[in-house]
Amino acid sequence: RADIKNMPRSAVDLRAQGGRRWRHLVVLVGCWCCSVRLAAARLRVGFGKGDGTGPIRSYVMMGMANPAQKGTGLHLRLYSRAVVFVDDATGARAAFVCVDGGMIGHVLKKRALERANLTDLYSFDNTIVSGTHTHSGPSGFLQHEIFQLAGSGWVPAVVDAMAEGIATALQRAHADVEQRLSSRARESSSKDDDVMTVGVAKSVLRNASINRSPTAYLANPAAERAAYDSDTDDDFFTLAVAEDEDATAGDSTTRTLRGAATWFAVHGTSMNNTNTLVSSDNKGLASLLAERDHYPGAVVAFASANLGDVSPNILGAFCRDSGAPCDVATSTCPEERPFGDHDPTARNEQCSARGPGADMFASTRLIADRQLDLARAMIDDFLDHGESTATTTKAAAAAYEWLDLSNATVETRHTFVTMPGLEVFGESGTKTNATRLGALCVPAMGQAFAAGTIDGPGMFDFAQAATAPNALWKVAADVLARGVVNEKKLAACHRPKPVLLPTGLMREPHPWAPTVLPIQLVKIGALVIAAPPTELTTMAGRRLKRALEAIFGEDDEDDVVVVIAGLSNEYADYTTTREEYGVQRYEGASTIYGPLQLEAYVQEFGALARAIRDGTPVPPGDAPEDFSADLDARRTGGVGLFPALGLDERPPRRGAFGDLLAQSTTTTNGTAVRPGDVVTAAFVGADPNRDPKRGATYLEVQRWDDAAQTWVTRFVDADPETRLSCVREKTYYRVTVRFDVPDDDDDPSGGGAAAAVAGSYRILYHGDAPSASSSSPSSSERPSSSSAFTGVSDVFVVVADPPQPDA
Repeated sequence: RADIKNMPRSAVDLRAQGGRRWRHLVVLVGCWCCSVRLAAARLRVGFGKGDGTGPIRSYVMMGMANPAQKGTGLHLRLYSRAVVFVDDATGARAAFVCVDGGMIGHVLKKRALERANLTDLYSFDNTIVSGTHTHSGPSGFLQHEIFQLAGSGWVPAVVDAMAEGIATALQRAHADVEQRLSSRARESSSKDDDVMTVGVAKSVLRNASINRSPTAYLANPAAERAAYDSDTDDDFFTLAVAEDEDATAGDSTTRTLRGAATWFAVHGTSMNNTNTLVSSDNKGLASLLAERDHYPGAVVAFASANLGDVSPNILGAFCRDSGAPCDVATSTCPEERPFGDHDPTARNEQCSARGPGADMFASTRLIADRQLDLARAMIDDFLDHGESTATTTKAAAAAYEWLDLSNATVETRHTFVTMPGLEVFGESGTKTNATRLGALCVPAMGQAFAAGTIDGPGMFDFAQAATAPNALWKVAADVLARGVVNEKKLAACHRPKPVLLPTGLMREPHPWAPTVLPIQLVKIGALVIAAPPTELTTMAGRRLKRALEAIFGEDDEDDVVVVIAGLSNEYADYTTTREEYGVQRYEGASTIYGPLQLEAYVQEFGALARAIRDGTPVPPGDAPEDFSADLDARRTGGVGLFPALGLDERPPRRGAFGDLLAQSTTTTNGTAVRPGDVVTAAFVGADPNRDPKRGATYLEVQRWDDAAQTWVTRFVDADPETRLSCVREKTYYRVTVRFDVPDDDDDPSGGGAAAAVAGSYRILYHGDAPSASSSSPSSSERPSSSSAFTGVSDVFVVVADPPQPDA
């Protein structure tokens, strides 16, 4: 290892936000000179991946609260990706699990840990489970009533699928790290053994996000805003883990990526609220492309951060009907106000943000690619820098400032905190009357919460930036909440938020809002992962990061890298700064514990940071109430909002499941199928919810291999080149498989998994029909007996060469 503090910087500005610089820098090298090898690492890291795809039909998707947005098929599978850290010296462990899902619930984490059956090693205390925040995943896994009403109620099949994906990823990561621990003794006796290197670095990613509440951001102090050059947090953090292996010839060292994780703040809303195909959105797609096309065999997670006010729809908000820009302050369409600003006919439904692509699928790919491109640049830099051989030497200086974690210690702290009534004090951490700021409120949602955002507008005549109650909706909410809306103490605590729903006082049939939250910190050497159970806005996240950096810097240690893993372990809506709260846009209206909520999070995370720094324990706190067993019982037999499997399911007369109904090709040049064209095949299908095909696939696109004289699978339903959709006919489902023939431009590496190859192709569809002996299912669970079948399309030929121009 070498100290190269004076190394040249890349064109990317790597200054720590707020003007702070990393005082000490360690850059990892695989073999700086031929006679030097890295010492055996103290830190062991393992990676794992699990399929958490659940039902893909007929549920309301989680995030947009749009009852019309019900699943009709599959765009991208939903995975969980786990990273396990083990400190060889102390035996301490920590785990981070990145989940393709809207967010995480306490019950979901609890069931996943139980299913993994490793609770003696991975528990609430040392395991972070974080959602990527896709809004095209399943609802039905959060136990509090408000989230059930915003989705499809409580859906055991969804909970089980997500828990299985998390558990599988954790089990595989554990097995991976255990294999490395078992080889630890051999490393000390053989110079040819692999050496693991671990590093973390920071860069900046532009043009992948915008602030969707810029007027609220501008309410923050001018001096604070001046410390940053963007109203979005563009910090992009990459953790990379590699193995150094001696080459078989010469004295060179090669470095192979084992896995990586990135943290970047952007919403999973590239797929908008008209989408009905299950999708992992931009972050999940970035992971799939990284693992498939660039780092085969590695696990690469793209995790969420302080994305509360950050949108991927970077072209901004426009009125759908007129094309005019929306009103910036209220996110409504100003031309719809013929009678002035208070005209009740003004609507927010028409105000939506646009992504950079021609449609939402293209926008998803573009935002995914922008995250992936920077991640690749950083990972490749980590793999390449300092590598040398007897004849050639690569650039000695890396383009990014990598901090060495190879010998890092592992430290974790976790506690449960009761939020309503929690006393909040100043940033010093000293709790006296002089520093007391106040107490948190009973949870409540403001009126602007019902307005939605430019990523997914709400309904009726709600508008953002509302600080005065709407009389009509106040009466309606008062009836729903049984007369507690006008409770003076609640209103005073939340002011200036006009309370729409006092969710903390609503407990029928179950509690509407969480009151006990998990607060968790994991420190891996210089890397600190904060896991808030909320969506922090840009400036709220910056304040939390600054506070933690200050605490860990008090003893004059090396600077730390603080990342925020948003939407972790439980879900408690949004968190804004006090200044943003006063503006009462959507995020402020959804800050459920009142104006001091951010200060409370800073206080409680600060307590954990001081405990890690000082080596002291923290009280565990009282765990949240788990009333999911009652929810399971209420949903038995198909009761609830989630539709059961079809009661009458059979193929059409004189037909069979799997029959090809239609096949078509959309070509751009003549009749031949070329890269960029689309092929679709429709089949007599069965309900896809009968078997989510976890670890398998609903479809295959196969190419005939002349040399082997067999069909070879090129694409499956986890690939972005395919889509599956289903529409209910009288007694069966019309299942359509779409194949977008990839262009070489889709594969920057050239000739990789996505490259179009000329030849003969066919499409296979795999389904499961109810067997003749099984009774009609009455719930959303898979029946005890089903019959697998496969449909096959006609063969089509892809011509890779471009058409010749007319003579």
